[in-house]
Amino acid sequence: MKITDAFLADHQALYAKFDQLEKTIPSEVKTLAEVRIPGAELAAILAEHAKFEDDLLFAAIEEKMGSDESTKKVRDEHARIEILMQDVLGYLDDIKRMGHARRTLLQAIKVARAHFNREEKETFPLAEEILGEEKLLELGALWEEMRKK
Repeated sequence: MKITDAFLADHQALYAKFDQLEKTIPSEVKTLAEVRIPGAELAAILAEHAKFEDDLLFAAIEEKMGSDESTKKVRDEHARIEILMQDVLGYLDDIKRMGHARRTLLQAIKVARAHFNREEKETFPLAEEILGEEKLLELGALWEEMRKK
């Protein structure tokens, strides 16, 4: 499987998770655990996804093109999403800040959706163009191997 296809599949799974959280977080969540558990899970999934993109796909693009504005932008977005998710988890240590944690989690989801859209419309097509199918398949196999560990 090409790495771009693998990341698109990850995005689809995360969109479903985002949809579910956007429905439940504003109205149905009453306890810290109801925000902490999905927040921690989402933070871990997003961090792993970003690491694979940074280490595999973006590194390959930069190796081919040098440092590029598009990869810098998506790397910066990864950092912004990670900061938002860490803020969510930090706010959950204080029950009085739960409302802020909810709002920050929803903001992180909004930023992640826009980020995925940018990757799907700009970064992945760029990767397809400059890396070629053979390299994308090689990176996809490496991605699969790394996920097993």
